[in-house]
Amino acid sequence: MENNQVFYDMVAEEIDGDSMNRGLYTKAFAEADGDDKKAKAIYIKMRVKQLELEYNVRVFNEKAKIRAELRANLAKDAEDNALSSPNSPEYLDYEITTRTRPEPTIAELWVGIIFLVGVVLVFWLVIAANLGE
Repeated sequence: MENNQVFYDMVAEEIDGDSMNRGLYTKAFAEADGDDKKAKAIYIKMRVKQLELEYNVRVFNEKAKIRAELRANLAKDAEDNALSSPNSPEYLDYEITTRTRPEPTIAELWVGIIFLVGVVLVFWLVIAANLGE
């Protein structure tokens, strides 16, 4: 993660609140040869790296969970719709079409109704004209 300011803020709160990771601080203290200021600087660097790693693992796991859910949903949709495999181009075309097709507006519905009424009227006039001959 490039913008790790949040992690530095978290470590600063840990230090201010006396809730530092004791084992990690002890390791930093040993690496600083007993110099408390150097140990604190080393602790900050190590703790930020640790928080970044935890964050990256959490994000990776969430993405894996979402991918698994999507695969399961795609497989279920394919089974429910009696379509071919979720990896097939036909299935993907179907998914794209059904998920991106907008719902018809009221105006579009009225245009369809008026068109059908017009067709019925023309059909009725043709039948009436043929009966009148």
